[in-house]
Amino acid sequence: MRPTPSSRHVADNHRDDRPEVPIPNLSHYYLYITDRCNLRCRHCWVAPTWDERPEWFIPAAALETAIEEAIPLGLSNVKFTGGEPLLHPEFAHLVRYCAERKLRLALETNGMLVDEGMASLLATTVTSVSVSLDGACSKTHEALRGVRGAFRRALRGVETLVEHGVHPELIFAVHRGNVHELEGVVRLGAAMGARGLKVNYITSMGRAAEMGAKDELLTLDEVAHLRRVAGPELSERYGIAVLVDVPCSLDTLKRVGETGIGCCPFLGLLSILGGGEICWCGFGYARGDWVMGNILQGDSIRQVWEHHPLLTHARQHIPQDITGVCGACAFLKRCVGKCRALAMQAYGDLLAPDPICQELYNRGAFPVTRLIREPEPYDAEFRRDG
Repeated sequence: MRPTPSSRHVADNHRDDRPEVPIPNLSHYYLYITDRCNLRCRHCWVAPTWDERPEWFIPAAALETAIEEAIPLGLSNVKFTGGEPLLHPEFAHLVRYCAERKLRLALETNGMLVDEGMASLLATTVTSVSVSLDGACSKTHEALRGVRGAFRRALRGVETLVEHGVHPELIFAVHRGNVHELEGVVRLGAAMGARGLKVNYITSMGRAAEMGAKDELLTLDEVAHLRRVAGPELSERYGIAVLVDVPCSLDTLKRVGETGIGCCPFLGLLSILGGGEICWCGFGYARGDWVMGNILQGDSIRQVWEHHPLLTHARQHIPQDITGVCGACAFLKRCVGKCRALAMQAYGDLLAPDPICQELYNRGAFPVTRLIREPEPYDAEFRRDG
């Protein structure tokens, strides 16, 4: 079992003298049910095991206990991810178990293991399925995914899902080596019956740190172009939603009104990693002080959710005490500082501003009409190398 910080050690680093705040519902679980994967992706921040060793599959019984503990706390949404979740030997049982409890289920998969039986199961149990597709041809997709045949098998997985009435979202992990094929992926997805395409820009986390060192990642200007120009144009041209997952500071107010403001369910979220660790999200693989317990060591979900000092600290300070340009933004309460993992990765501070928004402001490119006051200076260095 992977060593993790004890709850006592983490608690000592996050004591706070502020008054108690209400405890929100634990509405979302992200379950990284296995650390194993059948791909070798260059950009993975989880960096799962690839070989045939039995670790790490979280036993279904332990996950069931964690789910039963969370339901009285307000659990309504469960996302299965990994590693590759379909490698879990009890995946079908876990899906049925959650469906019987009327939980809204999401699945993130590389699609390679989706066969007729799996598609049939997902059609009757899972609310949404996302399949990774990082190129419009095998060469581009497999250059990032690291396994020959992955492109063909992913396409077959998507086709099989659609044949069973499941129209998946495609997830495109964009970098300099595949950005030229974005339109091709959108065209392919529309032709296959995908319900949309989400574009995730790769950051220098986990294995992708090497990509950052080789200047393979997009600049802010390139990401901004995708959000402001390419995404809307491709959505209109091919008739499926193309979402570039970045803060709304890169959007016009008109587009904000049309698409809304997405936010992470951070304050209502816990994740369980492949070794049983309890934390906020997959960034816990890289950030040990985000680990708040371990279900395989008998730690209580209720105890963590209601009493852990790290969660109390976040509830007392987020979003109102997020610093930099975010602290002065009129949309702060709606976007909640976007992704706190990216803020930690860029600046090493849970209350740091979103790195894209702060860099826009530093350049004089942040939309000033959205500022309710002059932002306090934020001078921390942006660690581009992660």
